[in-house]
Amino acid sequence: MGLVRTKKIAVDTTAQPKNIAYPTEVDLLHRIREKIVQKVRRVREEVTLRKPFRPFNRVSKGVVLGIKKFYRRDAEKRAKATQKLRNIVTQVIYQANRVVHTLYVRKRKDLARPLHQLTSLGLKIVEQTGDVLRGQKPKRRLYSLHEPEVAAIRKGKSHPDCEFGSVVSLALNEDGLVLGHQEYQRNVADVKTLDPLLTAVQINTGVIPQEISADRGFSRPGSKEEGWCRRLGVKRLAIPRKGKQPHPDRRASWFRRAIRRRVAVEPVIGHLKQDHRMNRCRYKGWVGDMANVTWASLAWNTKKLVFLSWLKEEKRGPKTLLCAA
Repeated sequence: MGLVRTKKIAVDTTAQPKNIAYPTEVDLLHRIREKIVQKVRRVREEVTLRKPFRPFNRVSKGVVLGIKKFYRRDAEKRAKATQKLRNIVTQVIYQANRVVHTLYVRKRKDLARPLHQLTSLGLKIVEQTGDVLRGQKPKRRLYSLHEPEVAAIRKGKSHPDCEFGSVVSLALNEDGLVLGHQEYQRNVADVKTLDPLLTAVQINTGVIPQEISADRGFSRPGSKEEGWCRRLGVKRLAIPRKGKQPHPDRRASWFRRAIRRRVAVEPVIGHLKQDHRMNRCRYKGWVGDMANVTWASLAWNTKKLVFLSWLKEEKRGPKTLLCAA
């Protein structure tokens, strides 16, 4: 229909939060203990186990209540209570591992494997809680039990300063149509998202855009920028540079127009989040992140294409009347 323009695009990144609660070590410890205890109860309904299993229900609930209600402003007591809860969860995991060993001996792998996965996850949470209590930074931190791939995303905003989900990069044309998108399960730098995003745009449209505009997060040194443009066949790159050395084309008319056009990305991201549910992903895993962004972009593009086709018909109307006259 000739409605999609592909010569000039604007790119930007945003965070797509996951549908998880705010992660704290106390909540993670309490939830993994509850999950392990529930799993062991289901196992005991099917298999008779002679060894006793202590769930620590009352003790752990009292410790969690003390941390959340009485020790909120006392860091020392809160740390001691967290260590106590950590020891309780360690004992529950030790008992659950004995149950796992018994199930493997009895050749009940269908019951042993899910419980073994929960105990392995619990050990990771216990280890990272110990690192946090010692003042160390965990190497691979878990923020959710049912979404272990969630990452902490910091975009430099005042509120919220940290979001837990994935990074989404978007490419929009002059009319606000989403030509391509990419999702990342880590806190990736903006400049590293440009090459995969252009590949996605080329797959969707069949061409490489000739002019790209972005913010300072996508800037790179001048020599690398020129080589990158030659390699991909991009003629113009309107990206303000970091530091004291300004862009050589900052006063050119095309550069100013491109920078003004890049600002139009922000309201489109706002509409995708508020109108098309990209403000919180409720689907599981990285496949759910990709599906949520795809459906949001599809809904937005459908509305825009209907509006663009209506504008095209409106412009064609007076010409048709003149021809008829």
